[in-house]
Amino acid sequence: SIESLPLYVAVPAYVLSELRIAFQIGFMIYLPFMVIDLVIASILLSMGIMFLPPVMVS
Repeated sequence: SIESLPLYVAVPAYVLSELRIAFQIGFMIYLPFMVIDLVIASILLSMGIMFLPPVMVS
């Protein structure tokens, strides 16, 4: 039962589960930006614009 679980086992398990969920959420936020970056990079490369400053792109 949950009452017999010692605190030194429960706290690290809780922290690890929260970290796992945080990394999953962070990856899901990061993924669309990475896809947009790859699409823009391939478009610019196909147009022959390799060294365009980021200010011009934005």
